[in-house]
Amino acid sequence: MCTIDLSDQIYNWVVNYFNQRGHITSHRGIMSSLAMINASVIQGSVLGPPSFIVEASDLHPLYTFNALMKYADDSYLLVGSI
Repeated sequence: MCTIDLSDQIYNWVVNYFNQRGHITSHRGIMSSLAMINASVIQGSVLGPPSFIVEASDLHPLYTFNALMKYADDSYLLVGSI
């Protein structure tokens, strides 16, 4: 569900961009196997910062005794123990 006013063409392009993303690491000539990315913010991509802003702007803790810390490129949910 899209809550931002985007044209269908732009929305479909962004959805396609994030769909079926993978990552391979190479170190000293040895390549890892393909690992699928199941997170929606891809670090180092041109859409990384704006997509984080869109995703994090709607995050709120479910319970008042939890705390949500939002940073420029990351977020943490702090859940205390009782």
